[in-house]
Amino acid sequence: MLREILFIDDDADDQRIIKMVVARVSKGACEVQCRSTVEEAVEALQAKTFEMVILDNRLHPFAEVSQTLPRLQEHLGDASVVIVSDYIQGIDREALPTSVVAISPKDRLPRLIEDLLVSQAEL
Repeated sequence: MLREILFIDDDADDQRIIKMVVARVSKGACEVQCRSTVEEAVEALQAKTFEMVILDNRLHPFAEVSQTLPRLQEHLGDASVVIVSDYIQGIDREALPTSVVAISPKDRLPRLIEDLLVSQAEL
C-alpha cells in the first residue's frame, strides 16, 4: 500500500528535494503531494488522508509555524506532523503540540521516513 505524505512549502526547489529524498528512502513506497500555501494544504487534507504532513517553518505570508500550524490542525486527523527548517533554532519547540516534531531537513528526515515505513510493516 502506498504511503501518502503531504509536503507544504512555497519553494519549488525544496519540493523537488523532498520528493527525491522520500523516493530514495522509501524505494517507491511513499508518494509525496506538494502544496505551496496553507489554503492549498487545507484543501488537500479535506480531500484525502495523509499519514505524514511535512511543513516548512516559514511559509509565505506567515512568519513562522506558530501562525500556520493552527490553521491546519483541525484538518490533520492522525497524520504525523514534521516541521522542517534550516533555521531550527528559531522554532519555539515548547509552544508546539507534543505530537509535532521539528527538525533540520538534512538531519533526520530520512530516518522519519524509514520509521513511517517500519510502522506500516508492523500493522
